[in-house]
Amino acid sequence: ASHPTRLGFNQGIQLSSFSLFGLMLAPWLAAHLLEYMSWRWIFVVVAIPGLILTYFIYRIVREPPHLSSAEARARHQPLPWSDLLRNRNVVLAMICMYAGMSCIFVLGNMVSTYLTDHVRLSVVQMGSVMTGMGVGGLIGGIGIPAVSDFLGRRLTTVISFVALGLSVYAFGKLGADNQTGLWLCLASATLFGNGVLSLLTGPIATEAVPPGLTSSAIGLCSGTGELLGAGIGSIVAGQLAKHYGIGITPTFTLAGVALGFIAALFLKETAPRKLRKAA
Repeated sequence: ASHPTRLGFNQGIQLSSFSLFGLMLAPWLAAHLLEYMSWRWIFVVVAIPGLILTYFIYRIVREPPHLSSAEARARHQPLPWSDLLRNRNVVLAMICMYAGMSCIFVLGNMVSTYLTDHVRLSVVQMGSVMTGMGVGGLIGGIGIPAVSDFLGRRLTTVISFVALGLSVYAFGKLGADNQTGLWLCLASATLFGNGVLSLLTGPIATEAVPPGLTSSAIGLCSGTGELLGAGIGSIVAGQLAKHYGIGITPTFTLAGVALGFIAALFLKETAPRKLRKAA
């Protein structure tokens, strides 16, 4: 439904809701609900907004009215899945998603233990520092895809991985005497990390394939990142922490960032503004 030149910005707004509701508001709300009900009922309560949204999506969402009949047919024309794996940007986006999620999700899963056991912060101090993840993720989820509308998808992805790596490296060097620095590093890491994930599953995956494969491309890139990066990556990180200590977490995440940076260098530019200028 978006104009091609605003695709990054609009998809960023949509995807950044994860940071706003998932990392900022939901934990705060769930913690307060524990005063009135058990955690079992909290699972029921947090499911209610999803059910409401499902109803409104069913009632309201329609095919974009500006599509011509030929474009509408193209969107519904079945295409072979093998076309996805022959597309350079889709394969590279899968690698980048694995790399990005193995950093951001491992960091998110283990940072609380890292801050209390390794940095030696109190639980209250740890909670305050971790709010940086929600703030950074919200800004990056909107800002990074929006910037890519102007700078281009490839350059924005490369810069984001560089900035993500520098943020994680700096985070690993700070101690309990610099809680502001820890907060800023976490905010910066999730700003660029969530931002590049939104960019990869949004404009890059969308623009890489014909309309009939758009949803499949987004799902393949997201699923690869979730399974290999967030899932298996977290298991590997947990085993490394068990044998070598929780302090190894930043080093493990940096390995994923390096892989994402290398893969991003080979992305093919697809941003409409950049393509028009090149033409």
